[in-house]
Amino acid sequence: MLLGLGVLVTLMSVLLVSGARVSDARIEADLGETTAEVLSVSLPRTLIRYNTPEGAVHSPQTGVLYPAGLTERDLVRVEYDREEPDLVRVAGRDFGLTLLPVSIVLLSTWAVLLTAVWLVCRSRPAAEPAASRGTADRTDPPAD
Repeated sequence: MLLGLGVLVTLMSVLLVSGARVSDARIEADLGETTAEVLSVSLPRTLIRYNTPEGAVHSPQTGVLYPAGLTERDLVRVEYDREEPDLVRVAGRDFGLTLLPVSIVLLSTWAVLLTAVWLVCRSRPAAEPAASRGTADRTDPPAD
């Protein structure tokens, strides 16, 4: 069960990095650039507002990708997918920023899980082989 949990965390981590890479590729395929104002910064997302050259105002409800270090009322350069303007990231940042935190989570998870598996295996009494059970204490009578 513990190893299954490790596999699940590993799969989720791979999907997270892959998803970030796909989002970056979509932005780079039809790149638009502009300046955005940071509206709010919270744990689940950082909201921004920006205008496209066509005059449309966008404020993606999912927030901006790679928002580390932003504060409210900052003006920041962003890159967005011109076909889907709600897909936006801070300019100059990409999925590479996800690699360090994901690696730390994976290493920590596997270190804890493998330690737990080792402790569980160590605490179980060693099973004796079936052939040796009961023969060590028994003496056979001499043959006639």
